Amino acid sequence: MTDTRPKKPSLLRRVAKGMVIVMALFVASMIALWNWPAGFQWVSVRLACFATGMDVREVTIDGHVVPYLERPAIAARAAGAELPTVLCLHGFGTSKESSFLISQMFPGHRFVAPDLPPFGQSDPESVSSYSPEQLVAYIDRFATGVSAKPALVVGTSMGGALATAYAHAHPDAVCALVLLAPAGVKAPVENEFVRSVREGGHPLRIASTEDFDRMIKLVFVHPPATPGPIRAYLVDEAITTMEARDRAADSLGAWLLEDGVTACLPSVQQPTLVLFGDGDLVIDPSCLPVFLDRMPHATGALIPGAGHVIFADAPLATRDAITVFLQSLPAGR
Repeated sequence: MTDTRPKKPSLLRRVAKGMVIVMALFVASMIALWNWPAGFQWVSVRLACFATGMDVREVTIDGHVVPYLERPAIAARAAGAELPTVLCLHGFGTSKESSFLISQMFPGHRFVAPDLPPFGQSDPESVSSYSPEQLVAYIDRFATGVSAKPALVVGTSMGGALATAYAHAHPDAVCALVLLAPAGVKAPVENEFVRSVREGGHPLRIASTEDFDRMIKLVFVHPPATPGPIRAYLVDEAITTMEARDRAADSLGAWLLEDGVTACLPSVQQPTLVLFGDGDLVIDPSCLPVFLDRMPHATGALIPGAGHVIFADAPLATRDAITVFLQSLPAGR
């Protein structure tokens, strides 16, 4: 007698069918994320956190939520002394997410990086103005709120000027400085970027994808590939916060590009590393000797083949310079 019952599919065929379904769902989810910039950005940040050991956190200070990234200390002690927390301050128009790569240059240290107003996910109303004094006070409140004192403060561009001003205003809160293409002094050589600002321009303003692409070429010697959804997210964020960004540019522009921190440089007693890229089109590398000549405990270097975003254009050279600097610090710094 012939068996007319339907045959069950083999295990191999069932597995293959399951894999096809999983792949179809994965492709569908990727397509959905690709067309949802905010969702793509959220996933990208979480993947970067996973890769670097960071977490997205929040702290409430004076009634305002301050978003920040944190990586706990990996090596709790070195030479019998605790490693200081690294407090990373981003540049104008960027956010805490720019610190992912920087965090890998400080292995072992606890690492924290806040969004500075009005950028990233910060509350634009968390400061009464975008003056240097208000932002330095904001940084100090944050450092207190997350127990990051004394800190090894890292600052890029605008963040470098603010780090210097913070070390001057709160010397006990800072044990050392790493300044990457810092603003805050008048460049001996005036470049096209500074001339544009002097003439009333906003060369870092992003109001379109074309502006974003122009800005990327301005700050990088080796522009990174930016996925379309992240590009769209960053452009949308810049447009949404354009009014606050323009107010920040008006408040900080002269301070950042003239002599904002020049007068306080001799009083900064903390060990300091200053790095510039030789291809920087934003803060001219002629600023390097201004810092080195006026800061009593500063060392520095010009990084070849790097633009304004030194740590991305030349990550190995930047890491090596930072490693040598860290090794030179007394135990506990």
